[in-house]
Amino acid sequence: MTLRHRGIIVALCGLLLACSPELDDTALMRDPQAAAEVSRIRKLLVANAQPTPDDFQSLLLLRERYPQAALIADTYEQFLYSRADWGALIAQLESLPLDRLSSRQAGWLAEAYFRLGNYRELVELTPSLRTRFAGERSFIKLEAAALLGLDRAEEADAQLDRHWQTFVSEGDVDAIVLRARILQRMGNLPEAISTFELALRIAPQTETALLALARIYYAQGDSHRAQALMAQVKRSKALASASTTQRAQLVSLLAKVEEAWKQKNYPLVIERATTALAQVQGQQRRVLLEFIAQSHLQLGDRDAAARVMAQIEQGQ
Repeated sequence: MTLRHRGIIVALCGLLLACSPELDDTALMRDPQAAAEVSRIRKLLVANAQPTPDDFQSLLLLRERYPQAALIADTYEQFLYSRADWGALIAQLESLPLDRLSSRQAGWLAEAYFRLGNYRELVELTPSLRTRFAGERSFIKLEAAALLGLDRAEEADAQLDRHWQTFVSEGDVDAIVLRARILQRMGNLPEAISTFELALRIAPQTETALLALARIYYAQGDSHRAQALMAQVKRSKALASASTTQRAQLVSLLAKVEEAWKQKNYPLVIERATTALAQVQGQQRRVLLEFIAQSHLQLGDRDAAARVMAQIEQGQ
């Protein structure tokens, strides 16, 4: 091997190392300001507190600085999904090897295709995803919905039929309503009505099923039954409106927790986060408990912080 060849190999190795995701992630963790900013944005996304355009610009700048950092790439994908920026999300996920996509990434890519009406691409994609993620039934539903969008209702029905007993036993209302729509498209109204009614027995406020049944009954001249269903739709909308108001109040409260944290007003962080705890569960609850624990540490109360951390570890 000549010195020239060795020089080329060394240069190529240097380029590979420079593009290493591990190096970018390590560099990110050594940049306290950048790491804190990524952490802040991720907390907003986890808490379903709508990030601002400024937050997105901040993330884009971090992505330029650390283009190979896996943590930033994951945050970027989450951000695109939260913004329903389906085109950008497809571009991001299509840039990755298909066999390296996680279940979540594959699900987001499939959903993005569906949202944009890219039914052919979705139908081509899902068979490999169903094989690779055999236990993930969302791909089955998305493929069936895409087949329906392509006017291939019989194929869509066959797709759901293979897993029908599982969908019914699990009370999967989305799958049940989808099959009812497929049966309706196929002209099998008795079976469609029966399937919509099955969905309503499981979830009585399912608006798509209520509206579909109302339209069917109106078309059949049964205005009495159709009007009763429309009255149920109005009650459902009223309940949904109340739920939306509650979610808006929660988002506002979470934003206030974040604001107090930025201001380093740790007693206020504890007060606001404690108030919000009663309204959340799961990952949102964990984020709030972390805010409370970190605030206690900032105030020098290690015992209180330890008690809160114990709650986090116990999943409370």
